[in-house]
Amino acid sequence: MKKYYKLLLAFLYTGTAVAEVTGFGVANWGMSRNDIIAAEGKPTSVFDFSIMYMDKAFMGKKATVWYRFEEGCTTLKNSECHFSGGSYNFVDSSKEFSDELEQTLTKKYGVPIEIKKEVKVSPADNSIQGEKSNEKTIYVRYDGKVKIVHTRVINLYDYTETLGSAGKQLHKAGSCIDAVAYDGPYYYQIELNKKKATERGL
Repeated sequence: MKKYYKLLLAFLYTGTAVAEVTGFGVANWGMSRNDIIAAEGKPTSVFDFSIMYMDKAFMGKKATVWYRFEEGCTTLKNSECHFSGGSYNFVDSSKEFSDELEQTLTKKYGVPIEIKKEVKVSPADNSIQGEKSNEKTIYVRYDGKVKIVHTRVINLYDYTETLGSAGKQLHKAGSCIDAVAYDGPYYYQIELNKKKATERGL
């Protein structure tokens, strides 16, 4: 495991809150894309506004890690790209892991200031055998000007999905998809500007 992930685990599990989250992963807010790649290694994929790393080990699970950049960034190597937010995405999750993740976030950042929950039932589809429905819960926190959002999507029933030539995949009830996103001060300022514009009637 890279030194970065050891630091990350210590960062999440410590009970002492910092004044404000200063960055995500190997990056501080505003850090250049080239500097992130130099520290993190070659990304799995490069997109406009983001880079992605697959199969990173975190809390005993494989996670996809995203680094997002401010407006104006492109895939060109010489593009001005400044780090603005990041996320961990866990596809092979479980309710137990999701609960542990939420407890860790609560310990670090306090209870959520907002919790949103909805149940979604997918329409009939010939590729689905069984009922595809899930419960989506969004936990929102702030640490200073940094917004931290934990999204959990949990399957309510078993269902089988036909994947064409790839065969079939069974999705068990209780299996989860988890994501934890960190939006830095760049996004906080955007939301603040929108709020001010609305108050002025613009």
